[in-house]
Amino acid sequence: MTEQALLLIDDEDAAAFLFELALRESGLNYQVFRSADGEQGLAFLQRSGPYQNVPRPSLVILDLNLPRKTGLEILAEMQRDARMRDIPVVVLTSSSLMTDKRLALSFGAKSFITKPHTFEAYIDALRQACTFATGDQPAHT
Repeated sequence: MTEQALLLIDDEDAAAFLFELALRESGLNYQVFRSADGEQGLAFLQRSGPYQNVPRPSLVILDLNLPRKTGLEILAEMQRDARMRDIPVVVLTSSSLMTDKRLALSFGAKSFITKPHTFEAYIDALRQACTFATGDQPAHT
């Protein structure tokens, strides 16, 4: 089975490292792309500029607190663009504010997960997030 593409939009290097480590430990098989700010993430999703030949992600993992364009702004733009509207988005963020959760879900996020404090909980959260991927589920390795 071919790997599905997953786009992680998170500006924190430590969070991205933990995400990729947890993904490997979870046994899920994705090709991970990362955008470190909101504008870069949106350009990837629109396949514009240097991202014209990237694969369409089957899932986006999105932080809310990003430079240059917030996660909520990305969600809103994805809902306005028919090319991106059906890409599932899971918000994985340090925010635990109910307002952020309500807004993210109203803007089309499939799930809102507050970043866990233990590695095991992080792996569980990642497995939960990946259930929203489009197409066939990736095989466990």
